[in-house]
Amino acid sequence: MLNIKRIFFGGAILIGLISILNPSCSVEKTDQEKAPAYIVSRDTLVLILTDFQLIEAELVQARNEGKNVLNLRDHYYSAVFDKYKIDRTTLNKNLEYYKAKLESLESVYTDVVTRLSRMESEAN
Repeated sequence: MLNIKRIFFGGAILIGLISILNPSCSVEKTDQEKAPAYIVSRDTLVLILTDFQLIEAELVQARNEGKNVLNLRDHYYSAVFDKYKIDRTTLNKNLEYYKAKLESLESVYTDVVTRLSRMESEAN
């Protein structure tokens, strides 16, 4: 079962993951610009990041049980990329796009935490 400490620890991992996947600075864009075709909806990004967070929590638990998580990590992340028909490069471009709209990105993360908290309360 998930617990809130594991989820929030995983949140720190997720932020680190995004920093690794997306280390460059972004350029501010105006709200009047249309999103490029490869940009996923805000709600889809919330779902993707929620799935990544759940993966990280699972990997922490598996690691604590002494399991080798390298193959698991690749398998889980590939499954998420397949599920949302996206690849790592496109995800990075999406993160850059949303990072340029900081308020939107903060809102995305708030929704991710809210979803994880709701999932945890439903599991208990």
